[in-house]
Amino acid sequence: NGQSSLTKFPQIICGSDDHSGLLVLGVLATLVYGVGFFVACLVANIVAPTKSMELPNFTQYCRFLVYRFRVNRWYWGSVLMVRAFLIALVPIMFPSDANAQVVMLLVVLAVFLAIQCLVLPWKTLLLNVSDTAIMLMLLVIVGVASVFSEQVEGAALDTYTTLILAALVSCFAVVFSVMVAGAAGAIRIAMGWSSVDEQKKKSMEQKLARVPEVFRVLHQLSLAELCQVYQELGDYDQALLRNFVDMVTHELHITASGATKAISRSGSRRLTLTKGDGFAAVQSKLASVSSGRFAAETTVRDSTAGGTDQLAESSSGKGDAEAVGEAQRPGFAEL
Repeated sequence: NGQSSLTKFPQIICGSDDHSGLLVLGVLATLVYGVGFFVACLVANIVAPTKSMELPNFTQYCRFLVYRFRVNRWYWGSVLMVRAFLIALVPIMFPSDANAQVVMLLVVLAVFLAIQCLVLPWKTLLLNVSDTAIMLMLLVIVGVASVFSEQVEGAALDTYTTLILAALVSCFAVVFSVMVAGAAGAIRIAMGWSSVDEQKKKSMEQKLARVPEVFRVLHQLSLAELCQVYQELGDYDQALLRNFVDMVTHELHITASGATKAISRSGSRRLTLTKGDGFAAVQSKLASVSSGRFAAETTVRDSTAGGTDQLAESSSGKGDAEAVGEAQRPGFAEL
């Protein structure tokens, strides 16, 4: 008869007095609990980087939002709330159209699966793998369940056909864009136009200007203190730090003593990068530093015993182990 009713309470007809009263309560509850709580969480996520520095207990107040995620993915709690809201919205937007529900669920799950694989927000590898596997299985379940839906005919068939064609065109557009970008990059390299522009160079210099100061601070820490800092990092931050150390050690041929020499690559688990001017300059500088250190050590060994007396006098008031440690500790410039 053209009328519709609530799914859970079929006796309540949409548009009736009972439905209108419940509709007002539902809108108010949604605005207060749904929208209000989400906005509060969103604001907390936005101000989290600043407030966590100003207020030591801020992360404890918002622990349910941030503690499960990596420190540089603190915002993922709000993203999960958006994902849950969109999934819950499917049966509300299409209460009587199973095919539309399948399409919307597939789109939502596919988009958030792609973002999940891109940012890897969870604190541990196991959680990232679990979340990715769950969404992948949900995609399979929804796709297989679509065979049980009713056959599409008429205008709905034309709509879904248009959506499929739009998706195919988008795929071809992405592939074509990648090919054009690759060809443009190859042409720039071949023509000698691949130099970094001034804006990118300035941005890169600003980011790298902090590197010497960071290394200088780290050099002042003992090995035990470095281990303590390392253990407080998340799994992915530890992996990034290990990869950086392995890359620099491998590419610059750094030995345990800080010197550089040609080492065998037969047992290496890394590919060797193509050496440009940057790596060549660093290797040359490290080689000269190692030569200077060797010459200084030779001079010290050839000196008289008076050098030992001077060391003892300069380290008066300190323990023997501390004095010897300071004498043997290389300076930052040598590293």
